[in-house]
Amino acid sequence: MKAIPKHLKDRLPAGANEKLNSLEWRCQELSGIAVEAGTRLLHLNRNIDRLRSERERLSKGKANPGSASSSFRLRVDDHEAHGVSDRASDRERKEIDDRIASLVDEQAQLNEHTQLNSAELASLGGLIRTIDEWLQALPADAALVSYGDKASKAKEVTLDILEKRRSRVRELSAELRQIDAASYKTSDAKRRARELIETLAERGRPDIYRLIESLGAIQWPEFDISIAEKGPDGIALIAWLLRGDLIAALDKEIDATANDATALSDEQRIERFRVCLGDLLEAEREEEALVQAAGFRVIRRPDADPRAVLGLVSTLPGPKRELFHRRLIDQAFSKASLAL
Repeated sequence: MKAIPKHLKDRLPAGANEKLNSLEWRCQELSGIAVEAGTRLLHLNRNIDRLRSERERLSKGKANPGSASSSFRLRVDDHEAHGVSDRASDRERKEIDDRIASLVDEQAQLNEHTQLNSAELASLGGLIRTIDEWLQALPADAALVSYGDKASKAKEVTLDILEKRRSRVRELSAELRQIDAASYKTSDAKRRARELIETLAERGRPDIYRLIESLGAIQWPEFDISIAEKGPDGIALIAWLLRGDLIAALDKEIDATANDATALSDEQRIERFRVCLGDLLEAEREEEALVQAAGFRVIRRPDADPRAVLGLVSTLPGPKRELFHRRLIDQAFSKASLAL
């Protein structure tokens, strides 16, 4: 895992810096545990394979009871009866079976712990990358201030309580995507269609300067096919020639397709973003308080809000979200910052 640069961590308040260092230390600890577990698993697999080969050899009756072999073999004097030798072989096979069972049990437990450690390491590494990217993107003049005593403090934590809070985070994240995906209202779509047609029509207006001045050629609208080649811009010419008809036809299409019942204007979308983002950050702060107070192992979310994890003020920009209306989220953040 790549460590977060010192100059970025130095911008953080003392408590947030200490918290980030503890997360990085835990990542390093898990990486070391993974290496040790891998070595131990390799050793266990080799021992299990060796003992199984020994067991198979004994079962086939190929062992030489009078010779010394592994520690699991028993010496049998030449003068012993065959019955005594058979009982010795049975005891030896039983010892090997017990040892194999013990190693297989240890192998299963180690595999289980390794899977859990791997999940925690992957999630924690993802969270540290999220924090790193967030710190890198912050404006140079952003004041990184602790959220202070306003941070949530959990008294009792159970896995069920933590999961309910995370379920709320998922619900709000889904709501954020729904706000982003909502279509625009009919009036907005028609206004934008007019702007596009007007721009296209102006581009399609023929240039008759040479015609008037010297009865020269009309310069028809063109567009770039390549760096060195141009072609006639028929769509722009049609927009200039049939501007009103195109606008009327597009209005009809918009009326037939749009659904104002679920559509949002820019103003409505910004307000919905503002409320949802505020609720989401508060839910993540509560989740972080539960994680901190939990008396059991918790796998962190790699996409958690760094402001919640590090206990920083809400007026700082949130993490980058892959949403179409990112510019409106920035405006919603500005409004929320002014309100705070």
